[in-house]
Amino acid sequence: MYFGLCHWSLSRITCVHNDIVGAVDQKLIVALVLLDLSAAFNTVDHATLFSVLQTCFGVDGIALTWFRSVPDLPN
Repeated sequence: MYFGLCHWSLSRITCVHNDIVGAVDQKLIVALVLLDLSAAFNTVDHATLFSVLQTCFGVDGIALTWFRSVPDLPN
């Protein structure tokens, strides 16, 4: 499972890098914004978050299980 996630991340990074290099080669202005939302995510009540994801957005099954399995998140 970890290899799949890592492989996807490396593929995505490679695609973003290629897009940026291509745009720079075309003399376009490029901006990349990266946000670390982990601190904000750790401040919410996770029971409420999971409930809202399930009832308001229809997140269920494997997707909801994935959210609950994220390390350092209380269930």
